Amino acid sequence: MTPGLAISLIKIVGSVILLAGVLGGVGALGRRLTIQPELARKIIHSCWGCIA
Repeated sequence: MTPGLAISLIKIVGSVILLAGVLGGVGALGRRLTIQPELARKIIHSCWGCIA
């Protein structure tokens, strides 16, 4: 495995972990604070935009 490929795989795995964390965090926040689905959607889109 070349170093470039290893770095790319690490970035991909890191991105998937971050996205799963965002989804889980917003889901937990929604259950705890009973936020509106529209607000949860906006939070997720904002976080994914920052990650991208």
